[in-house]
Amino acid sequence: MKLVSLYGPDRRLAIEREEPLDVNPNCELCDLYNSARNVCLNADGEPGGALLIGEAPGKNEDISKRPFVGRVGNYLRGLVAKSWDGPVAFDNGVRCYPGREPPSVASIKACRGYLAQTIEEVQPKRVIALGGKAAHSLLGRKTKIMSVRRGYAWLWNDGAQPVPVFLVPHPSAALRNRFVRQEFEADLEWALTCDEPALPPWDEEVCVVETEADAMLANAELRAAKWISFDYETAGRQFDGEFTALVVGLCAYGSNRPWVWDHVSLENPATLAVLQRLLADPTVAKVGQYVKYDMLSTRCALGTVVNNIHGDTRLWRKLMDPEADAKLYVMQELVGMGGSKDEVTAALAKGMRAVNKALKDGPAHEGPTLLDGMPPAIDAAIRLGGDPKRYQYSFLPWATLVRYVALDAVSTARLSEKFEAELAVEEPGLPRIWNKIVRPCISALERVENWGIAMDADAIRHVQTHFGAKVEESRQRLAAYGNFNPNSPKQLGEFLYTKLGLPVSKLTKTGNASTDKEALEAIRGSHPVVDDVLAWRKYGKLKGTYADGLYDAIRGDGRIHGDVKPDGARSGRLSMSDPNLQNIPTDKEADGKMIRDCFIAPPDHLLLSCDF
Repeated sequence: MKLVSLYGPDRRLAIEREEPLDVNPNCELCDLYNSARNVCLNADGEPGGALLIGEAPGKNEDISKRPFVGRVGNYLRGLVAKSWDGPVAFDNGVRCYPGREPPSVASIKACRGYLAQTIEEVQPKRVIALGGKAAHSLLGRKTKIMSVRRGYAWLWNDGAQPVPVFLVPHPSAALRNRFVRQEFEADLEWALTCDEPALPPWDEEVCVVETEADAMLANAELRAAKWISFDYETAGRQFDGEFTALVVGLCAYGSNRPWVWDHVSLENPATLAVLQRLLADPTVAKVGQYVKYDMLSTRCALGTVVNNIHGDTRLWRKLMDPEADAKLYVMQELVGMGGSKDEVTAALAKGMRAVNKALKDGPAHEGPTLLDGMPPAIDAAIRLGGDPKRYQYSFLPWATLVRYVALDAVSTARLSEKFEAELAVEEPGLPRIWNKIVRPCISALERVENWGIAMDADAIRHVQTHFGAKVEESRQRLAAYGNFNPNSPKQLGEFLYTKLGLPVSKLTKTGNASTDKEALEAIRGSHPVVDDVLAWRKYGKLKGTYADGLYDAIRGDGRIHGDVKPDGARSGRLSMSDPNLQNIPTDKEADGKMIRDCFIAPPDHLLLSCDF
């Protein structure tokens, strides 16, 4: 087997990559020096203990030249004194008062060297980032702080004892809302008193399957676990002919060692068969991040049905906190593995530039494919006009792709352990809801999506042509009225209300005359141009949103396979996207009937419409 380091060579946070800067009252690294009373404020406190980092000085701090001295600061210092009896220091990620506006990214980057100097001088035992901007100063990446409350990261500390960085909301909101105050005070107490969390698996290696013996070794280890996590990285759209599984990553419960099947082992019948049996086995429980996608990828790429879904990190998270952002790269902060997408983001941008250049060069491009090692089916699809973004993960270097899927598998396993333990604690009834409703729903929706719905491609092309002609007809009629752009609310408003003197029925929030549908419907009949604008908009939407959108959504099997989301609506109802079939026009009007008639049933079948 091949072994690849799970983490890239540089494990440091952004703050550790900065050259420390001494405090400079004449600093002009960003534009805040123009308005601040005092430039580049210093840290405050004692070294060797807890270091609390705020976002930026407030008005009181700007006057006093000390961080956290106003109403919010005194509140925070009092809370810290209750929970922490060691040395404590305070600082801000941005050193100058930014006024009423939140600190900009430019200011955060400019001040990072000063914060690096504070960390070097204080040598903290733990760091607490108060708010999303403070976290950005330390981590170098934006975080949705309310979605990663009680998350953490690590100062690598040059290989010495790593220092935990705990993520906590900013205290300012706590003084305005007693419910927020209770949560904040509990979060801060946790950050000051909790045991150090488990370190990331920095030194772990990814085991890449090469032979059948490797596959059997992975199989034995994974089958022995309580459950396994699995994750795919793919190229293309599911159910299209060029859809490709690039890599599959798996990790056992309680383990940090991931196993990966790459494109070579996925094309080897002997190694592939081991993976197929493992994923299909109903005695092996599986977890994933939005696992329905990975189940469908298994069907499309491996021809295998995944059985025994035990958990889904995204849906577990949404069940406990419906307002949380449940994307994996966001939730990875909760288990100390944030930033795993950084290497991939840079590599994707580089790969996209290379592919676009190769496409631009055309016949002058050297090499049989747009990128070395690109699967021929994907190469052909892009050359024939396919959107390169659909295939972007095939542009990644092999080791980067392997690391990425492995980190996703490991972090999904860690999150699954965390969420499964928290589910019953959050609310006693949640495990029953999960097991009786949500978990069975995953497999049911996967089967619904796999089946899809058939479309009459010829009919939808006819609808495109029909609505396209209607749009052009309306455009020509509008052009006859004068020189204005109906897409521009400003130009349309000036034409309707200033030039023609039509009555204003509604104002926008900024006090201008509105040209939205409600406003125009209210003055319909006052001038023929109003009817023509409404017709132009109507047929433009029918063509663009429905006719064009539905035609583009037809997959290689002639069917539409939309994404049915069990967590897509705040109300808890199902929602659908890619495309959304919930808002297809009704057949009460001829235009809506034309679109609905494009949905067809297979021979000897009928379409059945149900509601409850």
